[in-house]
Amino acid sequence: MLKAVLAVTSCAGLLLTLAPCARAESLTGLASVIDGDTIQVSGTLMQLVDIDAPGRDQVCVQAAGDAAWRCGEDATVALLNLVGTAVVTCESEALDQFNRRLARCTVAGQDLAVGLVEGGWPVPNEDCACESVRAAALRAQAAGLGIWIGPFTLPWERPAVYYLGDFQD
Repeated sequence: MLKAVLAVTSCAGLLLTLAPCARAESLTGLASVIDGDTIQVSGTLMQLVDIDAPGRDQVCVQAAGDAAWRCGEDATVALLNLVGTAVVTCESEALDQFNRRLARCTVAGQDLAVGLVEGGWPVPNEDCACESVRAAALRAQAAGLGIWIGPFTLPWERPAVYYLGDFQD
């Protein structure tokens, strides 16, 4: 009886501290790419943890004064190329404010977030404790890869558009 009370108390405390609350979930299957840091596996939206990619409609420039290019579309294509037709495995324990699963996803053992950052497409989240992602971003920046070819707006500094409960950024 005491174990049951402790379990209920622990769970209730956990529910109060997590917002929104979610249970751990592991999904494996083919993925549809939504944008440069979001995929859908078995009908579930997965936001890749630790990174923030340009939105699909975001533009960047190669150098000050150059014509803009659609870096958000290129970031999406980079994720498409990493995922391909391979089976994706995602581990998730939380939901974000848009009801997407925050997930660490891999293809053949490769972390998709790290792979994308190595190509220079997303940046590490402001508050992540993700040393492998941060190190990959520094290498991509030094090499001028992806969005690091020129100036760009950090993804979290541009407005996002949300409509009809669907996420688009």
